[in-house]
Amino acid sequence: MILLAPLLVSSLLAGHPRAPAGGVPRAGQAPTQALVRFVNLCPDVASLRATVNGTEVAKDLGFEAASHGERVPAGNAKIEFWSGEKEILSTEMTLSAGRPHGIALLGSAASPKADAFKATWEKDRAHLLVLNASPDVGAAQLFVDGRAAGTGALAFGAREEAVETAGKHLLEMKAGNRTVVSKEETLLSDRFYGLLLAGLSSGSPKIDLAVIRFEKSKS
Repeated sequence: MILLAPLLVSSLLAGHPRAPAGGVPRAGQAPTQALVRFVNLCPDVASLRATVNGTEVAKDLGFEAASHGERVPAGNAKIEFWSGEKEILSTEMTLSAGRPHGIALLGSAASPKADAFKATWEKDRAHLLVLNASPDVGAAQLFVDGRAAGTGALAFGAREEAVETAGKHLLEMKAGNRTVVSKEETLLSDRFYGLLLAGLSSGSPKIDLAVIRFEKSKS
């Protein structure tokens, strides 16, 4: 497994979240923080940084790289993406307290799109969120050990959720009868995974399936 590789991410394990200002809530206190991780899925953005309500929480993210987990105040948040000193995209999102969030920038620098997904859990199962972030591969569907997962093929920017048993699995993204990318991955129970199809089928960077694992957040 490669952790936070700048060009090729075969698997990204959740980084140790940094403690928020004011410390970690004590036992019995309701959580007031959300855990966020950012992912750069724009092939033409060489270095991405992100801010939440004006505070930098991710920087120097190459294509397919993901940030470590950062705790930020829950609630309405202004999310901004930057390449150098140029703002690429500004959007608003609601961040839920005590929940891990993945926030991906996809598309291109000229036509960016942000996609956010919250981690949810199903006991004794691996929870999957599949996102097609490749602008030119066409509609693609996830297959697990040769069987179709989900409800059908996903167009660019579309996503859906699925659950899977724990263990080693062959993950494939197929466009029609064509296998776009495949890899083996060990899925753990009671974990949330983002399966992100990224890259370009007609050029560089090449197509890859980035697998991002989220740990449960206690704050």
